Amino acid sequence: MRGELIIARREFRTMMREKGFALVLIFEALLVSSSAFLSIGYGILTSPESSDFLQGTRNVIAVGLVTESKREFAAPLQKAGIAYYNYQTLSAAEKDFQAGLLDAILIGSVDLRSEPSVITVYLPSNTPKTGIIKLMLKRFFLSVEEKLRDVKMLVYTPQLRLLRFEDAGGFADSQNFEVFMVFTVPLLFFMPAVMAGSLIIDSLTEELESGRILNLLTAPIPESSLVAGKCIGSLAVTIPHCIIWLAVLSFTDYGPKNPVGIIAAFTLYTVFFILAGAIISLGFKRNRPSQMAYTLLSVAAITLMSPEANVSPALIHFSPARIFTGFALGDGIKDYILPLVAVGAANAFAYILLRKRSAKIL
Repeated sequence: MRGELIIARREFRTMMREKGFALVLIFEALLVSSSAFLSIGYGILTSPESSDFLQGTRNVIAVGLVTESKREFAAPLQKAGIAYYNYQTLSAAEKDFQAGLLDAILIGSVDLRSEPSVITVYLPSNTPKTGIIKLMLKRFFLSVEEKLRDVKMLVYTPQLRLLRFEDAGGFADSQNFEVFMVFTVPLLFFMPAVMAGSLIIDSLTEELESGRILNLLTAPIPESSLVAGKCIGSLAVTIPHCIIWLAVLSFTDYGPKNPVGIIAAFTLYTVFFILAGAIISLGFKRNRPSQMAYTLLSVAAITLMSPEANVSPALIHFSPARIFTGFALGDGIKDYILPLVAVGAANAFAYILLRKRSAKIL
């Protein structure tokens, strides 16, 4: 064990001087600082009608109303920034629509105390404004739907209170919170684990290609201890990433609620990628093919960060993104004991394989 610690200490000092280590820190800092910016793109991509993208488009489109629900339509239309004009008959509205004075026609009424409520929409077939018309009308229908839901809940389930996310969390911008938790936090704690495997590959292949490994092999320690020491050094370099970012995030409104769970998951994933990187580097013994093979493994692992990318819904529970987000939101370790045990079992298997492979490095 003494020999492994000596190698680990040497490895720690060497890796701290690596440019890749600094690049990882810069990437993480940019990731945290850009969360708000990413939330804008996320909002426009997933729900454009609810983003601030349409704030500057008030009264850009005009619709004709053929309805008996003028009062019910007025507030949602104003909220959506849509100019509207009331018509007594559909033929009169169609005449202005054909003349280009209206961008759309809404026909039908809404009765907040009965159902169903049917609204028919007339849209232009294909114009440059068609996209923006649909987005703004979607905002209008969302407002109507919300109003209908609140009224019907009050009528049919008066004892039920709808607790909104913004009220529950106390966050000014729930969209930023969502992006931060489902995107930034998982990447912030998963990417360093992936990079740890790349660091051990660089370390081992550099020693093998330069021939310096021969000097190390003359030391009175087993070859397997030499590799184990390098792995310990890589782990010692990577773990502070997790602790530092947990400390930084604790000073924000989005501070993780279960840091112990995050550290446990981070350590398990880091160990896995370090062992995988060491096995690959000892197999190829050269940096370029080793890094190429490890890149394929990394891409496959990062793919699991997206629940939609999982082949089976049963695998969603094993998604690293789900695990890190769950711990950040306060879930307990017992909630993810199965995927954590699976990673631990994979680590045990990889360790046994590495011990056999490192018994004879050259």
